[in-house]
Amino acid sequence: MSLLDRWIESAADEVQRLVNLQFARAGVMVQASALDQAGLHDGKEIIRDYLDHGEPGLALEHVLYMIEELDLTVSETTFALIAKAGVQMGMPTSTWANVKHAQNP
Repeated sequence: MSLLDRWIESAADEVQRLVNLQFARAGVMVQASALDQAGLHDGKEIIRDYLDHGEPGLALEHVLYMIEELDLTVSETTFALIAKAGVQMGMPTSTWANVKHAQNP
C-alpha cells in the first residue's frame, strides 16, 4: 500500500466512524434524509475498492462526498491527510477547502 493510499484510508477511517455515529443517533432511516444516500453506510468499503483498483482520486472524492453529504466536521489531522493526498495528486485546493475541521486538543 502506498503512502498516498494510507493517507486516504486513514482519513476514511475517521469519516466512516463519524458516519456510523450519525446512523446510530438516527436510529431508523428516514427516507429523503441526508443518511438516505448511496455510499455512506458502506463508504469505507467503496473507498478500499477504489484504492485496490488504483483509483486514489476516486477514493478521495468519495471521502469528500461522505463528509459533504452529512456536513461532518473532521479532525485537523484528517483534514491534513485529505489535503496532503489532494496535493500529491495535483487536485486544486478548492476540492477540500470547504471541509469543516476542528482543531486537535
